[in-house]
Amino acid sequence: MYYSNYATFNDNAMINVLELIDDIANRAYPFDADIVDEAAVEALKQAKVLGIEYILNAQIEADGILTAWCAQHDTFTYEPMRARAYEHPSISGSESLGIVRYLMAQPNQTEEIKRAVKGALEWFDAVKLEGIRYVSEA
Repeated sequence: MYYSNYATFNDNAMINVLELIDDIANRAYPFDADIVDEAAVEALKQAKVLGIEYILNAQIEADGILTAWCAQHDTFTYEPMRARAYEHPSISGSESLGIVRYLMAQPNQTEEIKRAVKGALEWFDAVKLEGIRYVSEA
């Protein structure tokens, strides 16, 4: 299967779409005019609910502990997936940061969202590197 068939958090793709949905649903500029009708807004609100549900289901759990997310996940099983040859299934700190930021910005957070954010933040803390510096050979 091609990686274009997977749900992707790579480059914050899914988060950018969810933020666009928020802007449209909240009638933020330039969507404060009659650009999008109410039926489309309602459909987008439901899509947002499904998007957040997907995010919560795709969070990687290791030994019973919630961690973070891969750049690509299987659309149906939520399993972390490889993409290009150099993109192995792994937990992605960069993409996960965007996901956590988005979830934390949600009003009226559910317990599931709070649990996901807490798990990811604890994972960030557990895997952080300290005392490391980059030395250029140039």
